[in-house]
Order: sequence, then structure tokens, then C-alpha cells
Amino acid sequence: MKAAVELCVSTDGKTMNERLSTKCYMSNPISPWWDFGGSCSTSSSTYKVTKDGSPVHAGKRIRYAGPGSYTFELDLHASGTEHNGRTTTNFWANGQASYTLDFTTPGSGSAAVLEGAYGDSYDGRAMRIANQGKEDATDVVLRLDTREYSDAPSEEAASALAAYRVALQHTPRDEASVAEAKRKAAAFQDNQGKHTKDERCLSNAQETVCDLGTIKAGEETEVTLNDVPAGVEDFGEWSWETTAGNDPVGDNGRLSPDGDRY
Repeated sequence: MKAAVELCVSTDGKTMNERLSTKCYMSNPISPWWDFGGSCSTSSSTYKVTKDGSPVHAGKRIRYAGPGSYTFELDLHASGTEHNGRTTTNFWANGQASYTLDFTTPGSGSAAVLEGAYGDSYDGRAMRIANQGKEDATDVVLRLDTREYSDAPSEEAASALAAYRVALQHTPRDEASVAEAKRKAAAFQDNQGKHTKDERCLSNAQETVCDLGTIKAGEETEVTLNDVPAGVEDFGEWSWETTAGNDPVGDNGRLSPDGDRY
């Protein structure tokens, strides 16, 4: 099997929206490639985006950095299914692809640009969140996923903390809903300071959620962590993400036990 994958990217001047379209082809030792009539789809596990050779910030979405030549490097997985009478055949193919697209749309910029970093602080290890934008970042939320299952919280505690995170990230934010969700989540001992004692955060063995409020343009804040989560030692990584009410991209990443971002 082989797949022909097309990448379509559009922009509103702030972020870039990408879409993959795929055609799958089959062959055998005595037949050339043909377009088979079964289902065919493609997913991409990683993105690396550069503009004129410089990295482009990509969190949950890709930030548009103005006119120029953008290169998208993707790890692709294509899969297809063909039904022939009573026989069903599944196909798959993996590969890497690079696409270069030129954009002329003027950039309208983002009010706030969040960037995260993990490293040493005076008290230990910390997540630092900086606003590199031109305006204050509002309703900033930090989430840490520690993948720690050996000391898992109760299902009720985990659900309550997740509901609190959803309320924080809702746009526009409903402060009454946030306060009620926080009250319910904080009622569980499992959600009390597992990985940080920062009063802006609720934290259990698997997830930490922090309401960081407003970070002014050019300033940063940090959340000091109690320890390196056991999930890092067990699984070799943990993940984090930031969002803000006026930042359409935010920032996210994965961390190794020594704090390297990748």
C-alpha cells in the first residue's frame, strides 16, 4: 500500500488551520498501483513548523507569524480498509513528509503569547509561564498531566478536578461556575496539593490545574513543584499545557525527568 497525502493550510491572520486529505493505492507483484475503493485516512503524530527557516510557535494550534514561506514536517500514518465480498483487508503505511507553502496574508497578531519552561527555582523545580505578547494574557490556566497511576485519586475526585479545569478554560469564563467547580474539587482530600502547594492550584496524583489569572505583557509567573512526579520516572515523560482567554494557541509540551522539553 502507498498513500498520496495532501496538506491544506488556511489562516485568519492569527492562527493556522491544517487539513489532510488522502488517496490510498494498492499493488501486487503482477499489477501496477491502483486506487482502491475502500476507506482511506491519514493522521499525523508530530508537527514541526518553520517560517523562512525559523521555528514557529505551535501549541494546541499553530501561530501565524505573518507572510512568508512555511515548511511543515509531518510524521504520517495512513490506513485503509477494503471489503471484497466476505473478505475484509486492512492496510497501513507510515512515512515522513515535508510541505512548503507560501502565505501573503497580513498577520493580525495575538494579544497574548504564552510560552512555558520547566527548570530549577529557588525552592526546587518549577513551571514558568511567560507572556511574550504585546498585551496582558487573561484567564491563564496551567495543566500538568503527571501520568502517575500508583497513587491514583478516587474516580470522583479526578472527575471533579477535570470539571474544574473545563470551567476555567470555558470562553467566556463564567466566574460563578468556576467557583462552584473549584469548591467541589477542593472538597476531596485527593485534590489537595499532591504536586504543588501553590494556592492557585489544585493537584492530585494524575493532574494539576492552576488558575494563574492575568500575566502582564513581558512578565512571567511560576508554579513551584513539590517533587518530580513518579509518572516521570515510570514513563519517562509528563506533559503540560497552558491556555489563556485571549491567546488562541497557548503552549504545551512534554518533559523528560531532567526537565528537558521535547
